[in-house]
Amino acid sequence: MVGGGQTFQRRKIVAKVKLKSSSFLFDGFNRRRDTTLRRDKQTLTPHHHAKHGPSNLADGLKNEMKRASDMEHDEPYELSADGKTLVDVLDKCIEVAVVPKGVERIGDFAFYGCRRLAAAVIPEGVAVLGKGAFHDCCDLRAVSLPDTLETIEDNVFWGCGKLRSVAIPDRVTSIGGGCFWECSSLTSAVLPPRLSALGGCAFFKCGKLRSISLPPGLEFVFPDMFSGCTSLLEATVPDGVRTIAFRAFEGCSSLVSVRLPDSLEEIGPCTFLGCSSLSSVSIPDRVESIGQEAFRGCSALTSIRFPPRLDTIWNETFSGCSGLTSVTIPENVRTIEERAFADCPNLKEAFLPENVNVKLFGGAFDRTAELFLSGRQGRVPFPRKEAVDREIDSMLEGLPRPEKTTPKGFPEETGKAV
Repeated sequence: MVGGGQTFQRRKIVAKVKLKSSSFLFDGFNRRRDTTLRRDKQTLTPHHHAKHGPSNLADGLKNEMKRASDMEHDEPYELSADGKTLVDVLDKCIEVAVVPKGVERIGDFAFYGCRRLAAAVIPEGVAVLGKGAFHDCCDLRAVSLPDTLETIEDNVFWGCGKLRSVAIPDRVTSIGGGCFWECSSLTSAVLPPRLSALGGCAFFKCGKLRSISLPPGLEFVFPDMFSGCTSLLEATVPDGVRTIAFRAFEGCSSLVSVRLPDSLEEIGPCTFLGCSSLSSVSIPDRVESIGQEAFRGCSALTSIRFPPRLDTIWNETFSGCSGLTSVTIPENVRTIEERAFADCPNLKEAFLPENVNVKLFGGAFDRTAELFLSGRQGRVPFPRKEAVDREIDSMLEGLPRPEKTTPKGFPEETGKAV
């Protein structure tokens, strides 16, 4: 820990740090730092920033890295025996971190709990950010990543609620699950062109993220990848993606448009659940499966183009799509499951295939408008569930009711044998 007379406990005592009054300016916020370092009874006084500090945060971080190199002293980090892995940060109150040169990996949870950390500079040579490396660094506002970086593991920036943007270097091929989970201030993220793996929940609940373009090379959009991104306006899924997994865009209430690739074969359950601003979507021809509740609650959806290979419309797939006025069911569909189009009050016409029988489960069009079905039997009104119930009740009216009995065959009233 930092303080007068205290030491950094590692493999050996490497430095003593004495705090003095000094400050420097970083892009609108002041930070205090140590200004005198003692080593082998010699005093090193670092060069102070100019009165007004650097012009912006990026310049400030570069200056800090240069100063750290010029001073040639050890920072308050625990390193592995070979010096290639930053294992831990000994000062959890650190505010600006400049990782020493020679480090190739930031270890798992190395900066975990550094709640005052505002900026971090990762030097060239670092190839891996370990799991949860900056997890819960709730004051982190800027991070400089090196061009040598290749892998960002799971949950690296989870809970960094003040991180606004991040530029991921071009060499990165893998970003783990939950990497930017609940980075609630993140407005933009530039994904590298070589990216081949992007884990589930990668941008979960990034409430200010406005747009995202996934790079080519991905085959799957994993579960909850953008779930809860309430400010996301548009998304582009690249060619090559075959599956969009469940809840990938759930709750993206501002999403107006999404581009789906021709390579797509499967849309998972609840994929676009609650995307209440999505007005239209064209589902590619290769899609064979659309999961239940995939478009539930897409109240602005006015039209839907079904793929020809689709054979089943599952439970509540389009339930609550109050903007739909008509749908055309493709010829390959054999089954429309329960409540598939329920709660679509403006749906007035459903065009069914003329050459096949479509099995309709109960409530498939429950609580829709005065719906007409057009198909092999012509244009006929859809039998309302309420009307069927009333018809059954009228048929039973006036008929003698059977006497209720217990499971053993005794009437309920007397309990005597029949």
